[in-house]
Parts: sequence; structure tokens; C-alpha cells
Amino acid sequence: MMLPGAMNQAEPGKPMALEVGTTWNASASGTLTQQLFNQSVFTGLQAARSGEEYYALQTQQTKEDVIYNVSALYYGLLVRKEKLSVIQSNIDKMTKLVETTQSQLDNGLAKRIDLDRIKVNLVNFQTQKTQLINMLKVDENTLKTLLGMPVSEVIEFPAMALSDIEQKAAVTQDFGSFNLENRTEFKVLKKTEELQQFQKKAYVSEYFPQLSFNAQYSYNGLSDKFDLFKGGNTTAQWFGMANIGLTLKIPIFDGFARRSRVNQADLTLQQIGKQLELNKLNLTTQFENARLNLLNSLTTIKTQRKT
Repeated sequence: MMLPGAMNQAEPGKPMALEVGTTWNASASGTLTQQLFNQSVFTGLQAARSGEEYYALQTQQTKEDVIYNVSALYYGLLVRKEKLSVIQSNIDKMTKLVETTQSQLDNGLAKRIDLDRIKVNLVNFQTQKTQLINMLKVDENTLKTLLGMPVSEVIEFPAMALSDIEQKAAVTQDFGSFNLENRTEFKVLKKTEELQQFQKKAYVSEYFPQLSFNAQYSYNGLSDKFDLFKGGNTTAQWFGMANIGLTLKIPIFDGFARRSRVNQADLTLQQIGKQLELNKLNLTTQFENARLNLLNSLTTIKTQRKT
């Protein structure tokens, strides 16, 4: 450390170099910081709880989607298998009709055009059968994938009589009232809106000041020899030092960034509100269409069973 020459008694006026400090030092310290007021932290804690509920709802929606897809694909396969049986029955009938018409043609009781027309219909039925078999195979592979089964594994589909289908459908014929709040996809959107509101609060909270408490303590040792840790035989001087304080941060100006983020959050909330309206309309329409389709199907089953 350089001292001014006025302090040099040996050689007045000449700057004097003075050695200060020690060769070795050791220090152990700890710091404590506690938020006393921070609106962003409080809002974040509330948003964290809503976030857990949001992901739980998403998990529930995924499960419901898997159940729906598997059920729809399974019953669709049953319907196509019934269609395949009907087509095969038509093919058998058309084959016998071709043989009969061929015999009539040979005996002069039918025309060639009649035989050709029947053969064309037979070819059409055979083509439909081939296409339906390929579609069944594709749907079976898709169903196996959804169920986590290897594609090479064989899966069997039991035949279901019309009476069984009617009995199962009759159980759900009493639709009751449609409660939109029970739909998981609607709950997910509502929770998304809630999270976005918390996001807006977080942006607004940036206008508030922040107050925190902090404390620090350190224990220091100084020595010209490396004997800092020799207990009572050390030449080191050990001393403690502590301080406490409050830190206050007051936001003043940030180039209108906070205001822009709040406005953007408002626009996002408006978009979510429109999505909620559209979702409500779509779900209500789907419910009504499903109800009408089920009633029509039950009516068709009753008519076919009587015939």
C-alpha cells in the first residue's frame, strides 16, 4: 500500500510502500435471504397448484380419448364384419343366380344381356368384399396398436346379435340433462383460462415493489503462517462478522414492456373465451346428434328384427 511522502519521516516527500495484510486467510460464511413481499412469488404459488390440476385433467382426457377410440374402433369392426357377412350372402345368391341364368340361356329361356348384367353385379360384390376385408385388416392393426398388442397376434371378435346391441343401447337411452361442466375437455379449457389469468396477475405484479430480508455471518482467520487450523497453537487471529439488511426494489420504468405483456395476456384470455364458446356449441351439438343417431339406430334395429 503506497503512503504519501508527507508521512515518510525517514525520507520526507518520498512515497513510502507499506506492506499490509497477511499471507494466509480462511473464511466460512452463510447467507440467508427471505422474501417478505413479492406479489409475483405469491401468484406463482397459486398458479403451481392450478398447473397440477391442469395436467391431471389432461391425463384424464387422454384416458377418455383412448377409451373412446378403442370402443369406436371395436364396434366399427363388428359392423364391418356384419357387412362382410351380408356381402358374402349376396355373392352366394348371385353365384347361384348366374348358374341358373346360364342354364336358362342354354335352353333359350334367357338372354345373354341378362346373364352379363348378373355377372357384373357378382363382380361388384366380390370387389366390395375384397375392399372390406382389407379395411378390416387395417382397422384390426390399428386396434391392436391402441391396445398395445403386436400386429402379428391374432384377435377374435365375437358375433353380436341385434337383440344384444339393442339391450346394451337401451341402457343409455335415458340421456337425462346434458351438463357441460362434466366434460373433461371443457374442464381443461376452463383450467387453461384460470392459468392465463394467473399469468396476467404475474405481469401486473411486476408493478409492485419487492421487499426482502437478508442476513450474513462469516468467521474469518488471518495469519502469516499456514497454521490456521492448529487450535490453541495457531498464530492466526480469528474473528466473526455479521450483517443484516432489507432490500427494497421499486420498479420505475421499463419501456412499457410490462404494459405490453398485460395487453397480450388480455388478448390471450379473449381467445380462450372464444374457444370456450365454440367448445360449448360443439359439445352441445355432438350430444344432440349422438342422441338422435342412437334413437334412429334403435328404431332401425326394431324394424329389422320384426322383418
